[in-house]
Amino acid sequence: MRRLLLVLSLAALAAGCSRRDRSNPLDPANPSTGGRPAGFNAIAGLSSVKLMWAPQPGLGIDGFQLQRQRPGDAAFRALGSVLPPTSSSYIDGGVLNGERVRYRLYYVLHGATENLPAEDEATPGALRPWVVEVGGSHLTRLTPDGRDVLFRSSGLGQVQSLAVSPATGAVWCSASYDGRLSWCDPGGNPQLQLTGLHQPFSIALSPQDGSAWVCELSGQVAHIGSDGIARAPGTIAPLDDPQGIAVSPRDFSVWICERLGNHVLHYGPTGTPLGTTTLPQPSRVAMDSLANLTWVASYGTGRLWILNAVGAVLDSTLQVSGPVGIAVDRARGRVWIADAVAGRLLALDPVTLDELFRVSGLPGAWDVSVDPGSGEAWVTVRGLNEVVRVGLDGTILDRCGGLSDPIEVRLDPGGP
Repeated sequence: MRRLLLVLSLAALAAGCSRRDRSNPLDPANPSTGGRPAGFNAIAGLSSVKLMWAPQPGLGIDGFQLQRQRPGDAAFRALGSVLPPTSSSYIDGGVLNGERVRYRLYYVLHGATENLPAEDEATPGALRPWVVEVGGSHLTRLTPDGRDVLFRSSGLGQVQSLAVSPATGAVWCSASYDGRLSWCDPGGNPQLQLTGLHQPFSIALSPQDGSAWVCELSGQVAHIGSDGIARAPGTIAPLDDPQGIAVSPRDFSVWICERLGNHVLHYGPTGTPLGTTTLPQPSRVAMDSLANLTWVASYGTGRLWILNAVGAVLDSTLQVSGPVGIAVDRARGRVWIADAVAGRLLALDPVTLDELFRVSGLPGAWDVSVDPGSGEAWVTVRGLNEVVRVGLDGTILDRCGGLSDPIEVRLDPGGP
């Protein structure tokens, strides 16, 4: 019996020692760190990458060593000298916009670099991607590569739709249930908030003067300047469930999807009626400015139409499961369709209307926007709470997860 108790005591002691060893952050068997520096993250910015990690002032290490591999480098190279154990960040300003850079962070112990690095990568750039998270009531800006959340703005109501001005960087967002319309600077700071609107939803900005055309689900479209003052015609009413809206960059005319009215309405820049096209349940509209065409989608019927400049239907043969977002990139020969019901992103040829490819595995793919610089498509995937960045060939380049029901994404080309 005494021998059995001794064996059990030694086994318990050994187990306790094993657990203590594995609580050491340097231990490869540590379930939290795997022996690697914790919290390592490469955050893309404008011509720079911010590297962040968890400091370790009480660990007994010499410090941290960063390494970098740029495109064309055969191997990782040391980035600066050894950083102290209390350090937690580093700004790498020696990178170019658009180049994907890989990083490693090592522990340094007794003058030697440990063998297990933490790794991450980033692609800096000028792009400012904006997302509305309806689940968290956030206006959210992502990093230029779409891998991380840069910051979130709140206090704007339960935001549901947005639009971005490439000329000024101003961001407009609507909160239907709160009857609120806001516009913010590129830092996400509200500069104007209008209340008392009637369920403001989709927003389109005029390239002519930066004014906003806003679909109000209660039955009208409002036209508002960045100073909050109504522009002509003030409102267009009565309408039956206006949901989608777009402004032509050519003549600044306005196209409106009147979903329950079964019409696509066309108005001049001051509200003069130009035409009406009867279509079943139109819900979204996008402009092909190079060809002077208008693409219309119906989520309810799964139909797509192409209209000419006077609203005549040129094609009505396209059908998908449940289209929502449309983005036209005529210069690169792409029309992107977010098919929410089938959970995919479609790329069509705007001339032949052939399907070029599809990106599947995107449940609830809701909205899509195109980066005017690269032609890459950004899509909100509500079923995964992600925003996904897709290359011209359909390759998924990056994704940002952990969002709260991202419903729309818009891209500002940005700048210094």
